Amino acid sequence: MPSLQQHQLRVAAVAKLICENFTNHIDSKSIITACLLHDMGNILKSDLTLFPDFLKPEGLEYWQVVKEEFREKYGDDEHWASMLISKELGVKQKVLDLIDGIGFENIEKHFSAKDLENMICEYADCRVAPHGVVSLDERLTDLEERYGFRYPDSDHKNMRQKFYDLARRSETYIFKNLIIKPKDISAEALNDTIPELRLFEIS
Repeated sequence: MPSLQQHQLRVAAVAKLICENFTNHIDSKSIITACLLHDMGNILKSDLTLFPDFLKPEGLEYWQVVKEEFREKYGDDEHWASMLISKELGVKQKVLDLIDGIGFENIEKHFSAKDLENMICEYADCRVAPHGVVSLDERLTDLEERYGFRYPDSDHKNMRQKFYDLARRSETYIFKNLIIKPKDISAEALNDTIPELRLFEIS
């Protein structure tokens, strides 16, 4: 879907800006590739009625058919579908590992290991809301508003709070290695990057 394309391009653009301003060596190509592919299967979990503008110009019926085709080919798990599609594209194992590492449940592992490449992928994803690049705090507020009411029990609330805390700590740790600040990552700063990423060679 165009909206998912745009999301992945924005996440990869955030990651690219971080990599370009990193003070030490980092595998930027693998990071950017992983961010470009990380949600390839996410139509499987999309509520197609939630953002009607995202369905234009084809419309709801068209994307429902595409969603069913994805389900028939890849199953119901959107993360596994993203992994399978990435394997079909022939990316190297490191890229697959980075894609596999993107997810709320992995943030503590990456932070504890100080695994910067995985942390950058996760953080870049955390800086992109459905309608664009936002600050980390804005993104965490967005997540709470969208998912908090669905999982209101204390266990889920505590899990979300733990994720929010680790996301903020990850941001602090990542930017110790950068010559830019979190506020330097904005939609305006990425305007020229997204068209470039449409030509990025996946390998």
